[in-house]
This record gives sequence, C-alpha cells and structure tokens, in this order.
Amino acid sequence: MRFQSKKPKFFSLMAFLFLTSAAYSQHGAIELETTTNSPKAKSVYGNSTPIAHGFIEGDSIRGDYGLQSVTKISTGVYEIQLDNGFVDPPVVQTTPQIDGVIGRANTVYYKYDVSSQTITITYVQDVFSGDPSPIDRDFSIVVYGAPLNFGSDCPAVTSGTGFAQAPNDLLRFNFTEDDNCVTDIPFAILDPTPIVEVNVGGFVGGGTDTVEVSVDFASPHGFTSSETVDLTSSGTTLDVGTYIGSSTTPYDVQVILTYDGSQFVTAQVSIVAL
Repeated sequence: MRFQSKKPKFFSLMAFLFLTSAAYSQHGAIELETTTNSPKAKSVYGNSTPIAHGFIEGDSIRGDYGLQSVTKISTGVYEIQLDNGFVDPPVVQTTPQIDGVIGRANTVYYKYDVSSQTITITYVQDVFSGDPSPIDRDFSIVVYGAPLNFGSDCPAVTSGTGFAQAPNDLLRFNFTEDDNCVTDIPFAILDPTPIVEVNVGGFVGGGTDTVEVSVDFASPHGFTSSETVDLTSSGTTLDVGTYIGSSTTPYDVQVILTYDGSQFVTAQVSIVAL
C-alpha cells in the first residue's frame, strides 16, 4: 500500500506568495536615499555604487548607465554629461581599449564640474616618454560619487524675519537639517560661521531713503557668493546660490529684503528643494 503525504495549505500559499514577490521584484527598482562617509559592513548606500559607467567610442556612447552625452572637444579631449549630478569631487576611472600596440602607455587626466554635471577626460601620449601630445582613444569609464537627490520631496522652508538697524548692523541665518531635508532656518546673531549673512552698511548719498546691503552666502561644500544692493523701500529678492547639505539635496536659496526707508532692514531666507 502506498501512502501519499499532503503538504499543509498554508505552506503552498507561502510558496506562492514568495515566488510571486520574487518575480515582481525583478522588474522593480531599489531607491537608496541615504549616503554616508562611514559605511557599515554588509550595507548599501546611495554613494556605494557607480553613478555612471559606459564605453566611449569617438563621440558616441556604447552600453552606458548614467551617461547622457559625450562631446569630443578636440583631439583626445572628451566632455561627458552625466544624467545625475554629484556632490564633491567624484572618483573617475578610465581604461583605454587596446589598439594592438603592446606596451604603449598613455596618460589620462580628468576634471569635473559640479554645476554642469560634466566630466572631462583628456588622453595624451605617455608624458614619461617625453611626448605629451593629445591622442584619441576609445575607453571605458566608471564614475563614483555622492549623487544629488534632484526631485526631492523636501518641503520649502522660510526663516523667521530678522531686523537690522541701519547703518552698520548684521543678521545671520543657519540651516538645520535631518538626514533627508532642511527642517529649519534659525536666526543666529552670535553664530561665527553663518550660512547666510546680511550686512547693512551706510546710507547711500547721505540720505536715509536708500541703504547699502550686502548678502554673503557660504555653503558647507565650499561654494560662496556675495551680492550688494542699494536697498530702497520697494525691497528686493536676491537669488544667492544653491545649498547642498548632508542629505545631498540641492536647494535654491533666496534672501528677501525690505526697508522702511528710514531705519530698519528686514530679511528672510527662503529655500526650495530642486
């Protein structure tokens, strides 16, 4: 007599759900919002995988990931536009395709532009053999870096209003953020390292209807800007630059200035995630 065992129904159901989930996940994507400078073992972060790689053949891209376009500027010089931006200096690795000349060496240089999201590669003959002339090469490229979170869901944040008395007074604002977004812009009159500093100078032309105001903006990643305006009672809004915090989310930074025409200048800082 032959006995046939029966598996519990719940086991079959679990197997079905597992297989269905596995099949579904093959067609999805994993989004990693967190980046780190102190990685943990067996962990994946947003800056632990390449942000771009591919093969450059003349002025064409073959089999790429994250490479938008390539422009051959001149002999041996290639400007590569990336799909996504990056924070701080990226790590760029290139390998020329072998062209049948065994033992020939080349020297490669690269430069980067954070604002334009470009990497420029320059190949030259081996400088160690005394020939620094540019040479065309087909090559593979891999780019590592901390990617920018463009299209972030971070909300816009506006500081409280600060008052400065003309002439010769100042206001300072700093940005407070969590792991993902800027959460506040506190008014910090005693902070020695402000993100935004509004300096109210003297009256223009000896009167009180116009006052000189300068705005200094310093990003933690080294970007600085400064603008000076002759502020009247009509006020003005200055677009002072882009802030990138620890969350690698870029924000457009504006300073809204008003003046009562005789004594007081007010300032607000407004940032909007790009």
